[in-house]
Amino acid sequence: MMKKHFCSLLLIGAAVFLTACSGGEKQEAPVIITLYTWPDYFPRDVIRQFESEFGIRVRIETYLTNEALMAEIEKGRRADVILPSDFMVAIMKRKQLLAPLDKKLLPNLKYLEPRFQNPAWDKQGEVAIPYFYGMTGIAYTDKVDPQAAESWSVLFDPKKLEPFRGKVSMLDNKREALGSALIYLGQSPNTLDPEALRQAAQLLVEQKPFLKGYDSQQYIEQLEAGALDIAQAWSGDAIRANIERGKVSFSAPDEGVIVFIDAFCIPAASKHRKAAHQLINFFMRPDIAAQLTEFSYFATTNTGAQALLPDPIRYGPAYDLPEKTYTIEDVGAKTDSAYEHYWQSVK
Repeated sequence: MMKKHFCSLLLIGAAVFLTACSGGEKQEAPVIITLYTWPDYFPRDVIRQFESEFGIRVRIETYLTNEALMAEIEKGRRADVILPSDFMVAIMKRKQLLAPLDKKLLPNLKYLEPRFQNPAWDKQGEVAIPYFYGMTGIAYTDKVDPQAAESWSVLFDPKKLEPFRGKVSMLDNKREALGSALIYLGQSPNTLDPEALRQAAQLLVEQKPFLKGYDSQQYIEQLEAGALDIAQAWSGDAIRANIERGKVSFSAPDEGVIVFIDAFCIPAASKHRKAAHQLINFFMRPDIAAQLTEFSYFATTNTGAQALLPDPIRYGPAYDLPEKTYTIEDVGAKTDSAYEHYWQSVK
């Protein structure tokens, strides 16, 4: 789930209708497909390579949360390939917003790591292909003791927060913020218990005076600039900053972390399903999957790509999951409304 930096609208290789005649005939306009995705997942050179090889133009549009993605698709936004996270795949599948995949058009499925095949949220692999995975932990600067960052208490215990008052950030995401608070309290981030949810929300309310704010986009830049000392963070963002610039470190707290998987899907309303399959299959090619992992620093599910990665990534923290891990699950509309209620009470 890459959720950062800036929300952009890129038109890569903008489509132009060529009306110049050759032998008295109009040239056929190229197919244009829309890749609706998290920011900073796909570098321009990889997209250009696909366009060159397949003669298909790709428009990239971005969203910042799973909820925003689903809301846009429900409103009829045109998209051909999307990357919802695991729990959102289940919700969108239940709402019949996703098209079934034609696996005959996806020969590179053979590179999908076995443990990611037929996940609980898409048991037959009907509508989704797991692609990137990562975890939610703590990003911090050298102002923070690395040992302190091994526990969620550094973000939730007022005594430990006090030295960083005003320089703390949480993700602007209800399931992530409430989820980490629940894990700290010894609860599941998917709890159906109203009292556990109330306690988690109260913990966030008590944390709020210490926060600079809720932010899923700029927290890495603010950590590097000294505006923040510590932040709830997605692993790829923090690991990328650590490897490229060395000013930010990442920790997976001992109490446990949320692990997310972002998956390729095709919206049911897509008008270019064949081209969408071609793009997905291209991204699953080991050399391309490796390039995308080197760009995003999120872990890849592609076995062929893993062998191509440089050692700092292949053996780095992106693949070093802690003992206790959770995934966000579809808790149903009624319980999700409770999460939303408590989240709004915090905000």
